[in-house]
Amino acid sequence: VRPYVSQGYHKVANEFIPKATETISDSIGEDVKNFARQGRKIVESRARYASKVANPHLESIKDDLWLLQEQLKQVAEETSEYTKTEIVPNIGPTLQGLIFDVQETLELANQMIEKI
Repeated sequence: VRPYVSQGYHKVANEFIPKATETISDSIGEDVKNFARQGRKIVESRARYASKVANPHLESIKDDLWLLQEQLKQVAEETSEYTKTEIVPNIGPTLQGLIFDVQETLELANQMIEKI
């Protein structure tokens, strides 16, 4: 079976496809081919123009994004410094106060239960 498949493949790839391509290419008139080439040139020139027009806007967006990134970095640094200087030092005393309040509440509850 393999020789027949291989032979068939080679016949299609080397004979039928090139002949079909040639037939189709020959059947298309030169005016249509020229029109297609001109269309391609028009699309390419429009794409280059659009790229030139969009480039300053893209550069502006790029600059704005860089500035935003720098501002976010600054805010993150300031937040980190504030957390280190203001929040972290107050966590310990705050937790100690909460623990003290919980202990008093438990002692009061214990005293009330003993009276009952």
